[in-house]
Amino acid sequence: MEMSHYILSKSLSGGNVYYNTKNNHSFFITNELLRKIECDAITKMQYYDYLTSYHYQREENELQDTLDRIKTADEKLLEFIILTHRDCNIRCKYCYEKFKNISMSLEVEDAIVTFADKLLSEGKVV
Repeated sequence: MEMSHYILSKSLSGGNVYYNTKNNHSFFITNELLRKIECDAITKMQYYDYLTSYHYQREENELQDTLDRIKTADEKLLEFIILTHRDCNIRCKYCYEKFKNISMSLEVEDAIVTFADKLLSEGKVV
């Protein structure tokens, strides 16, 4: 089975770690199980079924399918980036911030929660 381009892997002394960047799934497979897969047809089929169920194999139209999945998920997902302070450590040259360590007030925290509750109850996505 040919692995997807979206799979990251790392060989360790006890086995291999795999991470699927398409769906944020990972697993560790021991060297002992890898040896069993090589010589046991039933275990090999179970392993391939597992990989298939979590989309580890290369698929036809893989990029477009992944983009479609992300788009569909994004339509149902409410996301926020909340900067709880202004003490960013990136220091971009064009930044307007003064880099003062000012924490978010409880009033602002409550306003964010109220805003999120309102959008979620209305079924709206930002």
